[in-house]
Amino acid sequence: MTTKPKIQRKKSGILVEITDFPKDSNWITGTVGDLEFEAKVYDSGSDYGIKNGRVSKLHIYQRSGKAFPFQTGKDIVCYDRGWGTRPAKEFKPHFDAVMKELEKVPVRFA
Repeated sequence: MTTKPKIQRKKSGILVEITDFPKDSNWITGTVGDLEFEAKVYDSGSDYGIKNGRVSKLHIYQRSGKAFPFQTGKDIVCYDRGWGTRPAKEFKPHFDAVMKELEKVPVRFA
């Protein structure tokens, strides 16, 4: 069972939509502008999280329609307990919008 998708419009004009957030998981998928994202969000911050926050994994990528979009080479952001691909200047607003939403998601398992 999933939580009802949440849509937020940001001051920057970038739309963030959480499309899947299963009640029994801490994996979240969604869209930000014309990009997609996947994230693993924990109930509390840690040393492994982005800026010691709740997000330990984040992948923002261009839509490809393939089963494994991260294999297309079109990574915008890749963080897996450490930086693989940092957001380029033009995608920083997308990254910031997603992070703001992810840090606000409800605590699940605490």
